[in-house]
Amino acid sequence: MPKRYHHGELRQALLAAVDHLVKTKGADAVTLRECARLAGVSHAAPLHHFRDHHALLSAYVAQQWILVAERMRRAAAGLDAYAALTAIGMSYIESGMRTPGLFGLLLRPDLCPRPGTDGFENGAKAAHDELVQAVTRCAGKQDDALVELAWSSVHGFVELQLLAGVREWQGKALAMIERMRPVFQGNNH
Repeated sequence: MPKRYHHGELRQALLAAVDHLVKTKGADAVTLRECARLAGVSHAAPLHHFRDHHALLSAYVAQQWILVAERMRRAAAGLDAYAALTAIGMSYIESGMRTPGLFGLLLRPDLCPRPGTDGFENGAKAAHDELVQAVTRCAGKQDDALVELAWSSVHGFVELQLLAGVREWQGKALAMIERMRPVFQGNNH
């Protein structure tokens, strides 16, 4: 259950309510009224921060992208090139596998943070930049096709595992990433 509203923290209380709903009931359960109920405020109170439920979900997605980028950054810290790329890939996969309701929201075009917003610069773009840096370190040069291959591979892996209802995914994910090592290091070693 999310924390209830305390004066001056309504925005965060509503985002915590969204997080609770997405993780327990799925994104379709998110409404302004339900988030207000969970936060312990009137059903009109969310309108002080969000014009509608779409704006609330967009703010939530932006916040989650920031967390994804931070997890990726922490996972890669201090590691050699390929270990960092592996850690970033596993971090992304783990995020998707542990919170499938959230994962389904992250790349929805209508909810993705837009350029010029904090959620884009510090979140979605930052996560992408972490991947670009890791791929560049492995390949010895910037290669947009390899970046797309890496992102598509980990994202597609999560999608397929979630569709199949797979619970034991760690070994498969590591094996997939390890099989891609020659591709990412091919021009560098």
